[in-house]
Amino acid sequence: MKKKYFLIGICLILFSCKRHSVDLENIELRKDYGISQSGDSIFFSGIRSIFFDKYLYMSNYRMNQILVLDEMGHLICTLGSEGRGPGEFVGVSHIYVSNDTIYALNEGKRCIEVYNIDGYIKTVPLYEAGIRLRNTGRFVILHNKFYFPYVTNENSIVEYNLLYESTRYFGLLDRFQTEDHTRFRNERHLLAMNEKYLIAVSHVKPVIEKYNLNGEFIAQLSYENIYPVQKRLEFVNRQKSEINSVFS
Repeated sequence: MKKKYFLIGICLILFSCKRHSVDLENIELRKDYGISQSGDSIFFSGIRSIFFDKYLYMSNYRMNQILVLDEMGHLICTLGSEGRGPGEFVGVSHIYVSNDTIYALNEGKRCIEVYNIDGYIKTVPLYEAGIRLRNTGRFVILHNKFYFPYVTNENSIVEYNLLYESTRYFGLLDRFQTEDHTRFRNERHLLAMNEKYLIAVSHVKPVIEKYNLNGEFIAQLSYENIYPVQKRLEFVNRQKSEINSVFS
C-alpha cells in the first residue's frame, strides 16, 4: 500500500479588540500525508474546494462532481454531474459540510445544491432571493444561515436566512473609482470560528476581519509584516496605479 500524506495547516490568529495591526506568532506547518490520486486510480484535477468533516470532500470544477474520499484517499462515491437539472452542476465551486450535509455552490445556476452521502436532497435558489453571486469566495453556513462574500454599494457580506428566506447585509467596504474595481478589491473568503464568529480573509490585501453573527465588526488583523507578504507587497507597490487594477 502506498504511503500517503495529508497536509494539515494549523493557524492561530489572535485578534485585538481594536482595529489595528497585532503581532502574529510564527507556526511551522507539518506535512502529515498527501493524496495525489484516489485508490481507484482517479487523478485529481480541477479541484476548486476541499473540506474535511469525517470524510474528505472535493469539488471537481472540471468534471462537475463532488468527490467523497476516506482519510486514506479511497473514493467512497461521487455526487452530482454536469447539467441544468435538479442537483446537476454548471460549475461546482466551493463546498461547505455541516452535520453530514454537503452544500455546494453551483456557479452557473447561481444556487446551492444540497446533498448527503446518499445523494441529492434539494436546491436553494439564491437568484430568487436577490443574491447574484459574482465571485468565488468561500462561504459559511451556521445555524440555518448562509454567509456569502457579496459586495454591494455599502457592504461586503450577505446573510441569507434559510428559515425565513430573508437577507441581511453587513461587512466593511473600501470604495474605489468604479463598481468593478470596488467589487474585486473587496472580495473575501469566509470562515467560521467556534460557531460564533465569522472570519473574512481578503483576496487582495493582507487583512483579516472578525465579525459576530449579528454582523457587528469586532477586530481587524494585518499580517503585512510577515516576510513573504512583505516581498509581495513590494512588487505590488511597484505596479502602476490604474483604474480597475487588482494592485491599487
